[in-house]
Amino acid sequence: RVGAFAALQQLHRASARRASSTMITPATALSEDEEMLRDTARKFAQEVLLPRVMSQDQAGKMDKEVIDALFENGFMGIEAPEEYGGAGLNFTAACLAVEEIAKVDPAIAVLMDIQNTLLITAFNTYGTAEQKEKYLTRLATDTVASFCLSESGSGSDAFALQTRAVRDGS
Repeated sequence: RVGAFAALQQLHRASARRASSTMITPATALSEDEEMLRDTARKFAQEVLLPRVMSQDQAGKMDKEVIDALFENGFMGIEAPEEYGGAGLNFTAACLAVEEIAKVDPAIAVLMDIQNTLLITAFNTYGTAEQKEKYLTRLATDTVASFCLSESGSGSDAFALQTRAVRDGS
């Protein structure tokens, strides 16, 4: 265990303390906290994922132990608020972690990306208090989420969907 979850929570608290700072950093520069997260994800990828990436790919499945380790180290709840068991970090933090994981195992990176930037974000943005309590807690700690989509113009690109729900009073 790399201890990423504790590091992610420490990162969030440190970032929150500096939120009132007027210092602006260039978009290309990482803060110390972001570098720490990136390095933690890189270490996890090398120590946990690299030894299994070929066997998982050849078998066409992800080992449960790897998925459990993702949760134990906080990588599946990066964007979930702390009150629901997540790290309470932002999209940039999730992207940094996903990028490092993708260098070793792209399939695991996609799993993390969808969990953090699509599904957790959807519940966080649109969920009721009850839904957040029920689902964000699970998504941050032990449950892999999924979603289904089908639209002729978007393929499997969830961000290219064009269909919209419209209330018509019915």
